[in-house]
Amino acid sequence: EANDLAETRLQELETARGSITQLESELQEANDLAETRREDLETARESITQLESELEEAIAKDSDDESASMNAKEMMLQNKLDEQTSLSRQREREIKKLTSELSQMSDSVPHVS
Repeated sequence: EANDLAETRLQELETARGSITQLESELQEANDLAETRREDLETARESITQLESELEEAIAKDSDDESASMNAKEMMLQNKLDEQTSLSRQREREIKKLTSELSQMSDSVPHVS
C-alpha cells in the first residue's frame, strides 16, 4: 500500500511538472508576444510622431503656399486696379479733349438769335 501511495504521488508529481512546464512555455509565449506588442507600439509611436511632423510641415507649406497665393492674387488685383485707374484717367483726358473740341466747335458756329 505504501508502494501504491508512492506510485500515485510520483504520478501526481510528474503531472505537476508537466503542468509547470506547460505554464512556463505559455508564459514565455506571452512574454514574447508582449515584447512584440511593445516593439509594435514603439514603432507606431514613431510613425505617429513622423506623421505629425509631416502634417505640421504640410500645414506650414500650405500656409506658405496660401500666403504666396494671396500675394499673387493681391498683385493681380493691384495690377487690374492700376490698369483700370490708367484707363479711367485716359478716358478722362479724352472726355476733356472732346469737351474742349466741342466747346471750340460751338464757339465757331454762328449763333442764330
